[in-house]
Amino acid sequence: MRVFSRVSAVLKNIFRKRQVERSLDEEVRAYVDMVTDERIAAGTPAVEARRTALVDAGGFEQVKQAVRDDRTGTNLERLWQDARFGMRQLRRNPGFTVTAILTLALSIGANTAIFSIVNALLLKSLPYPHPERVGRFIRASREKWRRMSGTT
Repeated sequence: MRVFSRVSAVLKNIFRKRQVERSLDEEVRAYVDMVTDERIAAGTPAVEARRTALVDAGGFEQVKQAVRDDRTGTNLERLWQDARFGMRQLRRNPGFTVTAILTLALSIGANTAIFSIVNALLLKSLPYPHPERVGRFIRASREKWRRMSGTT
């Protein structure tokens, strides 16, 4: 059930952001009002009670930002914002975009080709019953043939 509640919180924080922000704003204001009322009841003047309540809370925006930072799904939201920013930057700089895409394409292609060669030659064994016995014959002289292999 814990996983379901976390997923629910993430989806709510992402798709109902305005509602969550309003709720947070109301909660912080209610807390400051409650502390202010307690101080007024203790005999502090209203203006001074409000100011000290805000100072003790750390300020509206600072508290709200701290809650936003601890909220579930914040990293996912930041990732999405970074991806959108990156796409905007790539659209603004078409020369860089083309260069980056070509560089990535060539790098991935070269890496794939080299791995395919290494895989075929070194990593996979030959499709013969005893691949360690396979060798090649070379001509050492005109009349004489010699067998060459890695083991002899």
